[in-house]
Amino acid sequence: MKTRLIATLAVAGALVLGAQTAAFADDYTGAVNSVAGAPGAVITYSATDTDLAAGVVGTASLTGTLAEEEAVITPASTKVATVVSGANGDINFTVKLPTSAPVGSVYTLDVIVGTFQDAKTLTITGVPVDSAAAGSALPSTGVDATPYVWFGGGLLVLGAALVSVLAFVRRSNKTA
Repeated sequence: MKTRLIATLAVAGALVLGAQTAAFADDYTGAVNSVAGAPGAVITYSATDTDLAAGVVGTASLTGTLAEEEAVITPASTKVATVVSGANGDINFTVKLPTSAPVGSVYTLDVIVGTFQDAKTLTITGVPVDSAAAGSALPSTGVDATPYVWFGGGLLVLGAALVSVLAFVRRSNKTA
């Protein structure tokens, strides 16, 4: 009985101590072209020398205060996209920061592809550059009123013609 117990403990100990441990994420790190940008800025992420095979599928998630125009109204939200490693195992993609996020908003970009894991902190700074209004001093607001002016002028001319016709008809009826 004791020999069975000792043999069982020896086998269990060998399995526990000799077994392969779970694969931990490799400690590689990627780079972003900028850690700060204006609302709507496009940030490029790249990681080389990742030891990944080509075509490994993973996720990139942006967590932070997302604006209403991104169809997320909660104050702390996450947007997730699928990323795939390239032919050399490299990871390259772009992230567009929310366009109406307030200055000072902080976002966390988490990248997980196979055994590769990385996290970057991105911050909204400054105001967005509106390329349409860059050539003018003030941005265009409101509507073009030209059609309404023409319509109103036409109604005035028709009203004056109607009054003239009614006055002519009344004079004609008095003299008859």
